[in-house]
Amino acid sequence: GILSAISRAKDELLSGDDFRRLAEQDRDNAAEEDAIEDAAKALEIALVYDRYEVELVKRKLVDYGDLIMRPTLELERDEIFRRSVQNQHRYVLVDEYQDVNRACARLLSALTNNGKQLWAVGDVRQAIYRFRGAASGNVARFPTDFPGAVRVPLGRNYRSTTEIVDTYGAFADQMAVSR
Repeated sequence: GILSAISRAKDELLSGDDFRRLAEQDRDNAAEEDAIEDAAKALEIALVYDRYEVELVKRKLVDYGDLIMRPTLELERDEIFRRSVQNQHRYVLVDEYQDVNRACARLLSALTNNGKQLWAVGDVRQAIYRFRGAASGNVARFPTDFPGAVRVPLGRNYRSTTEIVDTYGAFADQMAVSR
């Protein structure tokens, strides 16, 4: 559970210090017993997060969250590096955009000059990586994350027969989109 919490924090680009500050705010604002207990657990996780990061550095290791978090933060921090990387790629194509999390959205923004070089395809009804912070609401939030983007609905499905598309369409119209 603790490693999952650390992983989710990295999916939101929260360092150990960020995580601890949020936990301290929760503790300071907690009035009910459940909230106090949750804040105490978060502070314990923050302590482990700090020690975990020290061990990763000491052993010259990275975890999965670092593979997105580190380049994202470096691209956001270093304009020369960011422009160099952006100039290496005319476009970045993302299939299954609904499966990105907030860290991935920020990475894409940094890689693609705030979306100017981004092509993305997504379906709000197909988000499956919720455990990593992905949500169908990411597709709905796409115009906010990438304000210059032009949205074009796909008019033809090349993967499935008309019967499958129609059946899915009738079912999907009843599905709620999470935000």
